[in-house]
Amino acid sequence: MRPSGAKPGIGEALVGIAAASLATGPTLVLLAGARDLMEVPQKIWHWQLENWLTVSFYSSLICLLGSIPAASLNAIVLNISARRSVDEVLWAASCGGAVGLLTAAIFAIIFAIGGLPGELALWFSATGALMGALHWCIAVRPRRRWRLSLVRDAEAIRAME
Repeated sequence: MRPSGAKPGIGEALVGIAAASLATGPTLVLLAGARDLMEVPQKIWHWQLENWLTVSFYSSLICLLGSIPAASLNAIVLNISARRSVDEVLWAASCGGAVGLLTAAIFAIIFAIGGLPGELALWFSATGALMGALHWCIAVRPRRRWRLSLVRDAEAIRAME
């Protein structure tokens, strides 16, 4: 726990990157499961809990390949934005969605998929938006609170003068 006046540091950014990177795989699995549930509701219940946990674990490991660079790029963009007082959760989610779309396009190029399939772009954009919001909660929000407390303190000092 940091003292109330201490500035948030790089630790929050690293934790945000790690959390967003590790959560990408299970988020993609949950989105795929939600899609299956909408298409064929009976199909999803054939899976047992162990299968979901195993798939989530392996998807976390596999998705680290693309999500660590994507989460790092998103962290850099959000850090630069936070320095300019642009630190809203919608901005973080939209930046994450754009980075997710960029990641999908890079994977489509690497794996020689003919064009960028709409479903792939939607999955990666939605996952990127969720990961951007997660990074905001962990790394940007404490810095925003710190910045706003400094503004309030400066206003209070000006009011006393």
